Amino acid sequence: MCIAVFGEGFKGFNIAHLVTTDGIGVELFEMKERQERHEVDFLV
Repeated sequence: MCIAVFGEGFKGFNIAHLVTTDGIGVELFEMKERQERHEVDFLV
């Protein structure tokens, strides 16, 4: 399923599932063999 979404070059990812005591959930993803980190300017 992941290859269909991310493409043939997909190597995998690390994932963390976190949940607070009041039931709010968060997922964190880190792609393996990712490209260089890009700059993001939120002040535009």
